[in-house]
Amino acid sequence: MKMALMTREELLQRARALTPIWRERAQECEDLRRLPQETVEELRASGLVDVCKTREFGGYELGVDVFCEIVMELAKGCASTA
Repeated sequence: MKMALMTREELLQRARALTPIWRERAQECEDLRRLPQETVEELRASGLVDVCKTREFGGYELGVDVFCEIVMELAKGCASTA
């Protein structure tokens, strides 16, 4: 089953939705010195890890520019996670 392609704006909206959650969890991330498991699960479920991956392998095949925009948005919540 093919993954539906996401647009730049849809992916940025997903990142914006995670930002306040990760802001609340930022200290936990620092204390653990790794990503909390919940963060890893949210990141995978959001599809944000597939931004630059080719469509052939289930990604969105978007450019590094979109990836950087997403990272900058996520960094507003937790720079370590971004």
